[in-house]
Amino acid sequence: MSFEKDFDGWNEQKKNVHKEEKELFFREGEIRWNFVGVNIGREEDGKGELALRPVLVIKKWNKNIFLDIPLTSKEKIAKHFFMPRLFFLVFTLLLFSSCGTLQDKALPVESFSPSPIAMMALIPSATTSMETPSISLTKEEDIPQKTECEKTFEEKEDGILNTTITPTEKALLKEVFGVDIQNNEIGKNAKGEIICIFAEDKNINKISPQVEELEPLQDLSLDTNNLTTLPFEIGRLKYLHFLSLAHNKFTTLPDGVLELSQLEYLNLNMNKFSTLPSQIQKLTMLKDIYLVSNQMRTLPPEIGNLKNLKNIELIDNQITTLPIGMGELTNLEYLDLISNPISEAEKTRIKALFKEGVVQF
Repeated sequence: MSFEKDFDGWNEQKKNVHKEEKELFFREGEIRWNFVGVNIGREEDGKGELALRPVLVIKKWNKNIFLDIPLTSKEKIAKHFFMPRLFFLVFTLLLFSSCGTLQDKALPVESFSPSPIAMMALIPSATTSMETPSISLTKEEDIPQKTECEKTFEEKEDGILNTTITPTEKALLKEVFGVDIQNNEIGKNAKGEIICIFAEDKNINKISPQVEELEPLQDLSLDTNNLTTLPFEIGRLKYLHFLSLAHNKFTTLPDGVLELSQLEYLNLNMNKFSTLPSQIQKLTMLKDIYLVSNQMRTLPPEIGNLKNLKNIELIDNQITTLPIGMGELTNLEYLDLISNPISEAEKTRIKALFKEGVVQF
């Protein structure tokens, strides 16, 4: 007996979701209500008139897209269900059979992120058996604190901050990026200074040296543009700690980036890098570097001098070996080498460089 699904009703609801203009902010480890929708066959559906279901955000790709796992409150016994050992009033089951990549528009306004659940960090490996998924629970004090930029966007959503771009700022931003930057693409601090800019998917092909005039900037995302380089003056943004250049056309790391002494997060996913310069060691504050889907063959030995590095993602590259110096990264928590042509002998050598569980092949 087949169950009749209301695809037409969901299609109308989906149109309304698409029109929603509200800017939403989400973080890895949060549980959010999500418009899962009505799906074909045995794919997991949302519940109720709005086709909602709570999901666990396990990977944030950029400010619009994330990888999630849908959750259910019903206890189910099967190898593709997993019960986290968390002593909360409401237990949840992770539906590994329904993992998905979603956009922030799929998150309704009434999304939530209960702090106890946010303590759960889940990073499944593509090679991990569904019967034994990898789970790690962190102490509350280990949960990353919200940055000033994150707080700015949340306060903007709540109407606390006015982040309207002034005519003078609008002219400067147009000069720097060559395109108009909208109010919902920037964040300001309480002083009215622009500290966050998300100029993504705007067909930008050049950044002006006047970028140095954006001195208070802390977070800059230039994902999904046509950039091949950046002006040296970007290195004068002395407060910048977050830089995302994913899905552009970089082949080498711009010299100016190597001058960002406070940089903690660097996203270079989906470019054309084959290696990194030895001067990468100058970024001593760096904690996270992403190089997914490039043409990387190895890393420079000097990367072992970045003692604060916690996360390196090299999925889908041409890595065959890693320098011995990487064993000096004593704070490294995660090194992802999935989809690289590494021999079994080299895998054994690499594993010996790090603590157990750090490396994923």
